[in-house]
Amino acid sequence: MHKSYVIDTTSHAIFRLAVVNAKGEPAAISHLLRRWAIVWLPLFFPMLFVALLIKRAEGIAFICALVVFVLWISTAVYAVIVPNRGLHDRLAGTWVVRC
Repeated sequence: MHKSYVIDTTSHAIFRLAVVNAKGEPAAISHLLRRWAIVWLPLFFPMLFVALLIKRAEGIAFICALVVFVLWISTAVYAVIVPNRGLHDRLAGTWVVRC
């Protein structure tokens, strides 16, 4: 029997992917929001902090931005190494599946 999944983003729609929970059911909005926050907030808040620091200490701001960028890239590399379940999916309790 074919399951009907909720496609939560445009990129998921393009590649015919859906995000599901541990039971294989469409992930709840709370899981999708948690998954989104895990990916983007760790980048957004430090960059905002860096933007505020630039006015006071350019060197420190650059180092902070570089560290955050390297950490973010390393999680992207992890997602490439383990494509079926990235770190954000593990933390949010979700899986990406074909629909």
